[in-house]
Order: sequence, then structure tokens, then C-alpha cells
Amino acid sequence: MIGDLLEPGDIQPLLRELARRVSANRARVGIRVVGGAAIALLNADRRVTQDIDVLIHPAGSVQDVVDEMAAEHGLRPDWLNDAVKAKTPFVGDDDWVELLREGDVSVFIASTPLLLAMKMSANRGVRDTDDIHFLLEACGVESLEQAQEIYERYHHQEVLSAGAQARVEAWLSLRRPPA
Repeated sequence: MIGDLLEPGDIQPLLRELARRVSANRARVGIRVVGGAAIALLNADRRVTQDIDVLIHPAGSVQDVVDEMAAEHGLRPDWLNDAVKAKTPFVGDDDWVELLREGDVSVFIASTPLLLAMKMSANRGVRDTDDIHFLLEACGVESLEQAQEIYERYHHQEVLSAGAQARVEAWLSLRRPPA
């Protein structure tokens, strides 16, 4: 951990400790990781992240442990938060991959297609470019149409923004050999 930032190698140990502590309280909890932290679990070369975005069921069930860990490890108070819940598409269990389990506490990460759709939706300029490129590669995208299909699977009847389309096209042009 660098100050208030989490390195890719910090994320899984923190999630494992969280799951262990919550499990010791005999709680049954599901934690679903999205955003930059989920991508960092897939890509050790990813830059640092400020927090771990999660969906937690039941909501609020881990906050005491999160607060304890923040104090003990010098983490930001919002190092683990569910602010992304309003931006996460409703998806089925097939879009989650179990990362770890401690007793009755399960931690999942979003599938690469779900992460790609979410990052293309956010499309926050330079901040999301490397993640989008990594996820396009991980999903085997070979055309703008394929990227749009993935996006529409999670954002029904929406189209990619012009900025997201440009990001996909730029990535595709880097992959194509010159004519």
C-alpha cells in the first residue's frame, strides 16, 4: 500500500482478511468486486487504485470490520465501499467468478465482459483507457460491433458513446498490422 493507494498485490490479501474476519462473526455474506480493484486482480500490471468497489449482500453487514481494518492498516475510511451499486447493471450469477471463500463468506469478481461494459459506460478519459484496452484484449474483441454487443448485453438498448467508440477503434487500430 502506498499512502492512500492500494497496489494490485494489496487487494486479494485485504479481501481475504475481510472475509476471514466476517466469517469469524458467523455471518453469511456475499461480496462482489467490480471496478479497478477487480481489474487489478486480473492484471497485476494495473496501476494503483484508491478503493475497492463492491456490492455486498446483505448491505451494511461488513461495515464494522471494514472500519476496524481501516484503522489497523492505515487505510482510507472508504477503502471498501458500495458507491458503485447504482452503476452496476443487474446480472445473473454467470457474470461472477468466485475469488475466495472463508466459511460462509464468498468473494466474487465480475466477469471480464461485465467489467468491460462498466468501464466503457464510465469512459472517464485517460483514467479508464488502459483498463478498457486490457479488457478488450481479455474479451477477445476484434471489432467495434463485438464491443457494442458486449456493452448491450449489460446496458440494454443503449449504444456506446462516441468517446467509448473512439477508444475501442483506437485500440483496434493499434492491433491491426499496417496495410
